[in-house]
Amino acid sequence: KISSGETSPLHFSASKDLGQTSYFMASN
Repeated sequence: KISSGETSPLHFSASKDLGQTSYFMASN
């Protein structure tokens, strides 16, 4: 569960960054 707990936030953070990047590129 520790492994899963560490992977989850990391994946969420990565997908969040991708979402912000694509939004930034789309708005520009």
